[in-house]
Amino acid sequence: MGGRLEHTLRHGVLVATCWAGVASSGCAQASHADRVFSATAVDSLPHVLWAPPITYPDSLRRAGIEGKVMVELVVDTLGLPDSGSLRAVSTSRPEFVAPALAMARGMVFQPAVASGHKVRVLVQIPINFTLAARSPEAGSVWATDSAAPCTGLTVGWWVDARRLQPLVGGRGTVASRADGRGLVLVFATTCPRTTIDGDATGPIALGAVIIRLAPRVDSGPGAQVRWSSLPLAYGPPAAPVTELFRRYGFAGGTGPVTVQFDTVGGRLRGQFAIETREGKISAAAILADSAAPFAITSALMSGDSTGVFGGPEWATRHLGTAVVESTGKTVLSDLGITAAPDIAALDVGFGWRFVFSHDR
Repeated sequence: MGGRLEHTLRHGVLVATCWAGVASSGCAQASHADRVFSATAVDSLPHVLWAPPITYPDSLRRAGIEGKVMVELVVDTLGLPDSGSLRAVSTSRPEFVAPALAMARGMVFQPAVASGHKVRVLVQIPINFTLAARSPEAGSVWATDSAAPCTGLTVGWWVDARRLQPLVGGRGTVASRADGRGLVLVFATTCPRTTIDGDATGPIALGAVIIRLAPRVDSGPGAQVRWSSLPLAYGPPAAPVTELFRRYGFAGGTGPVTVQFDTVGGRLRGQFAIETREGKISAAAILADSAAPFAITSALMSGDSTGVFGGPEWATRHLGTAVVESTGKTVLSDLGITAAPDIAALDVGFGWRFVFSHDR
């Protein structure tokens, strides 16, 4: 016996329900943690974070014909559909199949969890086509290209959490250690190309200040999400990604952002520079040759508006040490940070699929 994940549009909201005790080829038993789990073998089912608008076939819309497609798919440990697993189990009309599969292919999930680990799980999703239903309200999707991954360099300091809280504002609480210190990060990334709602951005460069937050009490199934505040974002003026952050209320400055890494004398090095009219932050890091992959689901909120974005991100991370220089007025000078960073990390093969929206 297995389970079926019901996924329907109700007043523009995607609702997921697992029905236990229903036989289904999409809920087959799995014997190993690295294989596909059945819906009833996991502790928490995939939780939908975002789905693209559904496309209603014009001919069926004009004829007033409604229907349903049962889509089967594997949700992987990053919360993304395995495109090779997508298939229509049943449909009321063949014209509904292509748009149903397109919608399912673009979904972003909170991954399933079994025994404390994110796992792959096979589910079935009924996608209903009703003329009364509205497409889900959604923001913009910013995604990397797997064929052209990004590079990111991060430096961070443990600082008295009381000094960080004003940057966060009332939208969260700084996560602090037993000694009362919270983590503030300065991050820069460059990518050969990304897309915003499917439109190519060209090369991008972005800098950001990130502060780790305690998990939100209302996060429900999203409690495994790593919550952060992003009070400041930096990028070239009028660039598509800079404008995306501004559109969703993320404060920041405009100016050049650069990230470089190379190998000199057998040592891996990374550098970034974030420059605005007010000041400049530069970092130079020496990284270890050894590296470890990571994959997480993140949610980041603006400091003083309703903006939020989140979704899966992944990379291969090299840790190391860094020196940082701050000139003029920067977040580091505002916080009185002059010491060497406690954390330095270079992420290669860096990718993400983030959904921007307004927190209501």
